[in-house]
Amino acid sequence: MRMRLSLRSPLPGFAVIDPAREHDSRRVHQLCAALQAGEIVLFDKGSYVLAHFWELTARGVFFVTRVKDNLACRAKDNPACRVKQRLPRGVDPRVLKDELIVLKGHYARRDYPGGLCRVTARVLVDSEERIMVFLTNNLAWAGGGVADL
Repeated sequence: MRMRLSLRSPLPGFAVIDPAREHDSRRVHQLCAALQAGEIVLFDKGSYVLAHFWELTARGVFFVTRVKDNLACRAKDNPACRVKQRLPRGVDPRVLKDELIVLKGHYARRDYPGGLCRVTARVLVDSEERIMVFLTNNLAWAGGGVADL
């Protein structure tokens, strides 16, 4: 089940029920169709579609998603992206890195030509601390806030 929830109501605004074999990315456009500028959407890796992220950015909708494993974005040895600027980590000890990045490669430049913020942070999952990496199109949020979302 894929669901759109609103903080303004205890009821879901939209739900799609599909067989488990249906990939999340097939329904992400439907799920986000009614989102308005200023709203925030949270995705897991299954909904990672760069062209859709760019559509949301153009509409003024903010997103946070976990980074796919093939977007390691190391400084010199990975052609997938480039670190433009390392931001101060602030006072939140969970934040390990806060970086502005630009995706590289033909498809990335075509599908998401803008900048992104990549946050690496320690996050509690099922009472266990894990290091997770997140992407957001909101370049002004603090890394700790991104990790909280």
